[in-house]
Amino acid sequence: SSSSHPHSHQSISRVRARRQVAGGVGEEGVAMTTIESPSYGSSDHAASAWLVAADAPFVAATPICLDAVEEGSEGGQGGGMRESGQMRESGVRCKSLSFRQSANSAAGRDSGWREILGREIMSGLLGLRGVKGGSTTGRASWLARCFLGVCVLTTVASLTTLLALRHQKEEATGRDIAANIDTRLCNGFEHLCDRAYDKVTYGTIHNAMSALDDGFAVPNNFRSFNAGLDAGVRAMMLDIVSSAAFGARLCHQDCSLGQLDLTVGLQRIARFLHDHPHEVVTLIFEEIPLDGDELLKTQLEAALNVSGLSPLLFVPLDPTAASGTPSIQPISSSSSTSTSVSFSWPTLGQMIDRGQRLVLLGDRRPPPAPFKAQKWYIYMWDAAVETPFSFFIKSDLLNTTSSCLYNRGSPQNSLFIVNHFLTNPLANPFLAETINYDLLKSRAQSCALQQARSVNFLTVDFWSKSWLMATVDTLNS
Repeated sequence: SSSSHPHSHQSISRVRARRQVAGGVGEEGVAMTTIESPSYGSSDHAASAWLVAADAPFVAATPICLDAVEEGSEGGQGGGMRESGQMRESGVRCKSLSFRQSANSAAGRDSGWREILGREIMSGLLGLRGVKGGSTTGRASWLARCFLGVCVLTTVASLTTLLALRHQKEEATGRDIAANIDTRLCNGFEHLCDRAYDKVTYGTIHNAMSALDDGFAVPNNFRSFNAGLDAGVRAMMLDIVSSAAFGARLCHQDCSLGQLDLTVGLQRIARFLHDHPHEVVTLIFEEIPLDGDELLKTQLEAALNVSGLSPLLFVPLDPTAASGTPSIQPISSSSSTSTSVSFSWPTLGQMIDRGQRLVLLGDRRPPPAPFKAQKWYIYMWDAAVETPFSFFIKSDLLNTTSSCLYNRGSPQNSLFIVNHFLTNPLANPFLAETINYDLLKSRAQSCALQQARSVNFLTVDFWSKSWLMATVDTLNS
């Protein structure tokens, strides 16, 4: 702009933008955004416009010139409101521009307002209104303004690029920090890394394969066990039905009500463990061998191999291993008809470091050789003890003196399963909602106190309608 003008130091001015929702002004629901320039008094009024109201919801509309000022008029007094096209044709200037649009209109939102605002700003910036008849003075002024405009736009582009690079660097730094933090977490918490496996509580889904998500009729759960893993569940009770005719399937006795191929189900779990390298998961199998234990164990081993889970299986070490190495050590039972085993479990951190993050418990003893080679198969009742599971109404669970008693398994076993679901006669979401909240937390705490031990597997139906994970976090804290 001309240096001789008394307001030249204000010619590049910051434009104030404000958004008004005009109730009762104009048509109903009209939103008005007004841009005012303090340099309107200058005949050379074209200024760099910086829109500071970034949330102004402009859409395609005609800008309105408020308080138009005739060229050469004194004091900046004008004649009301005109459209910007009329303003340019009559040679008037604006105190302010208003962009109007219907609050309900979405047409052109992404492109219209940018085109309109850009045209108005650039029109003033480059001084196109000041070029009349192609005069030498006009052309020189226009070229000077072009140069100024290029400088401003270059500066804006440079600043935008620098801010983008800084944002990318901050994001990368954030990811690095998150990655470093993640390496110190075990099952979501740093303090669990130094805690032995049998001193941790795991949210557990009863009949985890039986889910409405997977098309099961009369399901035990609304959501699939994949969703449960994503939500923080770290143990699942799964039923395997094995036969020569149909292979191994995940279903609850009657597979006509719903079934899932064993290999497919295990592949889902493998994907989760692959994507979450600091999580330890437990599978508790109830096995129904229609054609013998040998076939079932063969099918299970094949499914683990195909799914990619075999390398992740926790394998108890030989008790004669070197001193300090985590091991599982059998202890002689006083009973001649059963075997009681005391397990000395590694910490979650040790299991993660060894890459053995999947614990497999089954309710049928392995048959003789060659199945003794399946070191990863842990007979459930050598390792765990459970509460009763035949509960029909809420009051059955309220009496913790009886509902927390031991059922199957030896009290000496290191893992404690607290069954917390109602079956009357089948799983019922309405019954589950009566016990899955406050009672879940209070009973789990009561069972832990009554038996003076950690609750390891807190087992529920309809886990997505419960305080399961909140209760687990409380017990683990």
